[in-house]
Order: sequence, then C-alpha cells, then structure tokens
Amino acid sequence: MRSTRVAEWILAQVTSRERAAAVIGDLLEKVPARGQLWFWWSVVTTAVALVWRDVSTNPMRMLRLGFAAFFLQFVLLLLVLAVAFVAFVVIGVLAHRPQLMASWTHFSTAMFVTVWCVVAVVQFSVGRWLARHSPEHELAPCVAYSIIGLTFSLAVSLSFAQPGVLQTIRTIVSTAGFVVWDLPIYAGAVSVRRKRAA
Repeated sequence: MRSTRVAEWILAQVTSRERAAAVIGDLLEKVPARGQLWFWWSVVTTAVALVWRDVSTNPMRMLRLGFAAFFLQFVLLLLVLAVAFVAFVVIGVLAHRPQLMASWTHFSTAMFVTVWCVVAVVQFSVGRWLARHSPEHELAPCVAYSIIGLTFSLAVSLSFAQPGVLQTIRTIVSTAGFVVWDLPIYAGAVSVRRKRAA
C-alpha cells in the first residue's frame, strides 16, 4: 500500500528502517478497529516522540548545535543581504533611466522572490550541516534550532506587542507560524539522513 510506504518513510527519518517497518506493522494490525485517522495520528505522534527522545537524550549537545546553527545562519544571511544590498544599489542607480522606472514593481517582486529562494538555500545548507554533526539523530538538532528560533522570535514579538491578552495570544499564534520557515532546514537534514541510509 502506498500509504504504508509513506508512513514507513516518515518513521525511517527518525529511526532505523527495520524498526519503522515493525512499528507500521503493529499499527496496521489495529487499523480495522481504530481507523485510518488513528493510524496517521499514531504515525505522527510516534515520529515526534522519537525525535523528542533524541533531543532529550543529550539536550545540551542539541542546544549547542542549535545555537551554532542559529549563528551560522545569521552570518550566512548577513553575507547574502550584503550582496543583495550591493545589487539593489547598482540596480537603483540604473533605475533612474526612464525605461527602467516602469519595471520597478516587477524588479522589487523579483528581488523578494530571489532573496526568499537564497534564504531557503542557506537554511537547507544549515540543515545539512546540523545533520552531519549529529549522525543517527539528524532531526534532533533541527528541533533544537526551531525551539531557539521560536523562543527568540516570541521574545522579540512580545516585547513590541500592544498590551492586552488578545493581542498577546495573536502574537504567540503568529510567531508559531514562523516554524514553517524552518522547513528547508529539516529538508536538508533529511537529505543527509537519506544518503547515510543508502
């Protein structure tokens, strides 16, 4: 079954293929009584539990790797932003020509998309770096990185938030959405794990 292969792939990212197959086999036995929704919920919660076990087994090492990755990404992004700033200034000088002024909106959109893609590549590289420094536990330092980033973003957002309970809740929920930006980091770690498993 295709869904079984997907479930095994998900668990194989956080444990051995043999153990993933065994867990999926055990879960499949209970599907007739409990249903597909229960099956997928169990797959996700098992994967989360296994990653969290990896983080909690050696939390200080994972936090060190998370902080190192946070710093590495910051340095790489500063370099990217410096290059983007120089490009922006050069194109801004060229934009004073009338024929280029009309396409300024298109340029700014293209610049935004380009910067976003470069940030994703930087994050992917940071994820690969994290995975290489944590064999057999490739996703655990990524989780530590996400926790550090989320805590930092939440602290900054709450310090500038308007007072009030509703505004605080809104700020927390919107900050939690930033975890989606960490997906390239996890993709980088998964790519390293896949190479090691091959």
